[in-house]
Amino acid sequence: MNLVGDVMVDALEYNYGIAMRTSKIIEKLGVTPGKFLAVTIHRPGNTDIKEHMVNILSALGESGKEIVFPAHPRTVNYLKGYGLLENLPSNVQIIEPLGYLDMLMLMGSADKVITDSGGVQKEAYMLKVPCITLRDNTEWVETIDSGWNVLVGANKELLLKMIHKPKEDLPHDDIFGRDATKKIADCLNLV
Repeated sequence: MNLVGDVMVDALEYNYGIAMRTSKIIEKLGVTPGKFLAVTIHRPGNTDIKEHMVNILSALGESGKEIVFPAHPRTVNYLKGYGLLENLPSNVQIIEPLGYLDMLMLMGSADKVITDSGGVQKEAYMLKVPCITLRDNTEWVETIDSGWNVLVGANKELLLKMIHKPKEDLPHDDIFGRDATKKIADCLNLV
């Protein structure tokens, strides 16, 4: 058996190159690279519990940071149902969901990423952007062990603390491998 790594690395690197050449999302939103937080929230463990959404939005509002939040329609429905959408903190900009290239550009340009998504955690690591995960556990423990990701659940105080924690100069290893597609093709004798 050959261990080849994760093809997601290859896909992200290829598509991020395209995004850097073609995406205009940063200009469209009027945000300054490195000066805003990118947020995604869609898991039922957060959206389906009003207290969790109140805690998270309160922390985002109190952070004083510019927030860009591409919101899943399901999340928007919950925010409306809880009466939170019309009372969003002024620094939180909810936008329509983004396509993959624009989302990569948004994450890659953010100071930090805040998410409950497994894929976004990995992408943030690959883009070398610190991640704050709105969950109590993760399938990507390597990102936690590396110091590039931290679990905060829906704990308002901990979320605020991590938002304001200064960035560290951490090593960034290829924990998901590199050139997996080529290695797979080599194993299959396709090259």
